[in-house]
Amino acid sequence: MFSKETIDADPDELINYQKEDGRWGTWYGLSAGMKLEWTGVQTLWILKTLKQYDRIEN
Repeated sequence: MFSKETIDADPDELINYQKEDGRWGTWYGLSAGMKLEWTGVQTLWILKTLKQYDRIEN
């Protein structure tokens, strides 16, 4: 249904959104404090996704 290039583009975009300090920001949250709290959850979710695509080392 999708080409390998299309599928591989999604993890590449996730990698590009990584912040300089190693985390990924989140769009979820009503306040700056809430967004900061959800950043850890977002980072873990993205790391799990990248591992499933073999984009990070063990």
